[in-house]
Amino acid sequence: MNSISSRIQSAAYRGKPQPIRSVGDSERLPQGAKGVFMSGRFYKSVLLTGAALLGASLIGVRPASADVTGFGGSGTGWTFVGNGSPPPTVTNNDLTLTTVAIQGDANAAWYNTQQNVAKSWTASFTWQLSGQSSPNFGPGDGFLFVVQSEGTNAVSGSGGFKGYAAYNTNPGITPSAAIGIENYPGAYGVQFGNDGTLSYISVGGGGTGGSTFLSSDTNPINFTVAYNSSAQTLSITGTDPLISADTFTQTKYAVNIGTIVGGTTGYIGFTGGTGGASETQNLTNFAYSTVVPEPASLAVFAVGGVGLLLIGRKRRMQRSA
Repeated sequence: MNSISSRIQSAAYRGKPQPIRSVGDSERLPQGAKGVFMSGRFYKSVLLTGAALLGASLIGVRPASADVTGFGGSGTGWTFVGNGSPPPTVTNNDLTLTTVAIQGDANAAWYNTQQNVAKSWTASFTWQLSGQSSPNFGPGDGFLFVVQSEGTNAVSGSGGFKGYAAYNTNPGITPSAAIGIENYPGAYGVQFGNDGTLSYISVGGGGTGGSTFLSSDTNPINFTVAYNSSAQTLSITGTDPLISADTFTQTKYAVNIGTIVGGTTGYIGFTGGTGGASETQNLTNFAYSTVVPEPASLAVFAVGGVGLLLIGRKRRMQRSA
């Protein structure tokens, strides 16, 4: 009876009678399950389901709970450095990066524990300009969010070099990658930094509404910096919550942070500077998070993988028949 059943099932599957082959894995299945698993329709459904689930698993990613939150209350866990000027200060998780009272400032703030910077991550914070040297001269000179492996004493030139870029005897912070804004009138825009060298991604912000906050807006501005390790992009988004049209996103392409910093981990933090124009810059609500797969995505990835393994078994059986 078993031989007859095997011939009937094989003929139904192949579309023509087949000789009885040696007992394989499929024939060790219970007879009730064998017909189901030998069905071409079953394998087709597994293929489609597996592909769909694998696709869903790749899409389903989310930021993890924040790896770093705030500025340690009063600065605990952070190092603050100034190049010939008083370093940044922190009060109630409010970081004062530069002050209007000091011209020629070059400051930096670094989280003491290295983070995984080679895989995808996001950094979010609120930035506010609360003072400038004079209405005619304007503010200067903005900030950068930086990942680097030089160390927690890293700081460089003042003014438009923002405590980051090479200037005179200051070699610039290297190895490093950075992104942020220049808000000196007539020069403002989004800048990208690589090993202590700054270049513009866009001039004037490049956003809707003119992105006026880059030069004069004193409203609190919400920023998100995001690194996508797969696409190798580093982007910055700024939004004025009080002026809905005042927003922008700028992206730097072909950025491999792991290669730039020379490993998977690095220090994260901010640099800023003042020159003849000065300003008070305050940063709050800081959070840094690596991006991880959703737990549900890991489950569907496993299910999809099992489905593809079954398909592989089917093909091996066809070749050996």
